[in-house]
Amino acid sequence: MTGGSAPTSRRAAVALYRTLLKLTRDMKGILGSSSAPLPLRVTDKNLPWAGVELSTVGDLNEHTRSSFRESTTHKTIHDRISFAVQGVSALDAVVQKLRIDGKSQLNQQGEDTSNANISIGSPDLVRAGFADLMQQSIEEADEWAINWIAETVEWLPPIAEMTTENENVSSAKSAVFPCFPLTSPFYRPNQPLAMFSSESYSEQSGPGDTNVQLQIFEPRYRAMYEDLLVQKNKQESSESSGFVVPFAHPSDVGRFAIHGLLYQITDVQEVADETQGQIQYVCRHSIHPRPVRISKIVNPQDHQTRETYLKVEGGHLDVPEQKEDLAKREFPKVVQELQPMAEQGHGFAVKALHALLVRGVWSFVKVWNSALQERLLQTELKLAAQMKLLQRQSYDQSKGSLSQMETEDLIAHVQLNHRRDLLSLQLESALIIPRLLQCPSANEQEEVLLQLIETEKARKPFPRRS
Repeated sequence: MTGGSAPTSRRAAVALYRTLLKLTRDMKGILGSSSAPLPLRVTDKNLPWAGVELSTVGDLNEHTRSSFRESTTHKTIHDRISFAVQGVSALDAVVQKLRIDGKSQLNQQGEDTSNANISIGSPDLVRAGFADLMQQSIEEADEWAINWIAETVEWLPPIAEMTTENENVSSAKSAVFPCFPLTSPFYRPNQPLAMFSSESYSEQSGPGDTNVQLQIFEPRYRAMYEDLLVQKNKQESSESSGFVVPFAHPSDVGRFAIHGLLYQITDVQEVADETQGQIQYVCRHSIHPRPVRISKIVNPQDHQTRETYLKVEGGHLDVPEQKEDLAKREFPKVVQELQPMAEQGHGFAVKALHALLVRGVWSFVKVWNSALQERLLQTELKLAAQMKLLQRQSYDQSKGSLSQMETEDLIAHVQLNHRRDLLSLQLESALIIPRLLQCPSANEQEEVLLQLIETEKARKPFPRRS
C-alpha cells in the first residue's frame, strides 16, 4: 500500500482493542473476580466475540486478547476496526450499567444471573434493558448542569415572571438601553443534546473588542438601529449610547444573565437594495470595556409580542484595570499553572499563556474558547460516527428505516456516557464571559480562570501534533 493509511489503520485497530481490554478489566474490577458470570448476551453477529462460548469475564478477556494478537482473526484491518468499534460501544454500555446498578443487582450471591444479562445489538436496545439506565444517567447529568448554571452565573428572573414594577437593586448609576439578545437557549433537560449547533461554534466577543459585525434584518431591530442612529447624530453621551447584548440562559427561554455587554455603532451600511430587502443594515461595532449590570427589563411584555425591541435599565460597572504586565502581577497563579502545561507541549496552553501575558484576560478567553470548541468538535465527530454505525446496524436488523422515536432513542444511547462531557464543554464555553463579567476584582477573575484550568487538566490531553 502507498501512503500512510495502513499504519494509521493498524494504530486505530490497536487502540480500539486496547480499549476493549480496559473495559473487560473494568468489568472484572466491578464484579470482583474474573470467574464472575458474564452479564452479557450477544445477538449481533458483527461483534468481535459473536459465536464464541463465553461464560465468565475471564473468558471475555482472554478472547479479546486472542483477537488482538491474531492478525488473521478478520480478513482486513477495516473489518477489525468495525468489529472493535461495535465491541467498545457494547462493552462501554455494559460497564456503565454495572457501575450504576452495582454488583449486588447483577451478581447477588446464590441468585441466577441469567435474567440480568444485557442483550447487545437489538434494534430495541434502549427500550429493552437500557431505559432505566439512560433515564438515570440523563437525570444525573442534568442535575449537575442545572446546579452548575445556577451557581456560576447571576441570572435575572425569567421574563415571563416580570412586570414593569420588577426591579433588582443596582448600585451603579442607571440608564435605559436598547437590548439585542444575540444568543438563545441550546440545552433541553431530559432531551438529546443538540450537536454541531451554531450556538456552540460561534466566536464570542468580549469587552474592548472592535470591528464586530452584525447583519440586521428583523423589523424590530431595524427600528432599534434607526433610533440609535438618531441618538448618535445628536452626539449624546457615549457612556449611554449603544445597546446591551445580554447572555441567554442555556435552557430557560426568556432569561438572561445580570451582566451584559454594551455594543456601540462605529459604521453602518444600508444594503437593502443589494439583498432584495432581506437585510437592511450591515453594521460594525466596538464593545465598551466596562460591562453593564442590568437592574430590570423595562418592557418585559414585548418579549412575547415581539412588537418592538426590549429595553433594559442598568449601569456601567467598574472593572479590573487592564495595564501592561497585568497578568504577571494580578494572575500569578494562572501563569504558574499554565507554564508547565505549555512546556509539556500543550499547544492551546502555549497560546493561552501568550494571549494572557501580551493582550490580557479577554484575549485569553478567545483562545480558551477555541480550545473548548475543538474538544467539543472531536467529541461530536466521534459520537456521530458511532451513531452512523448504530443506524446502519438497526436498519439492517429492522429491514426498514427507523422512526423518529427510534432515532431519538439511538441518539440518546450514543450520548449516554458522554452527556456530562458534552454539557461541560458547551456550558463552559457559553458562560465563561458572563462568569468573568460579574467578578469585581482581578483576584476573583483569577479564581474563575484557575477553575477552567483545573477542569481542563482533568480531561484527556489533546493529541500531540507532529
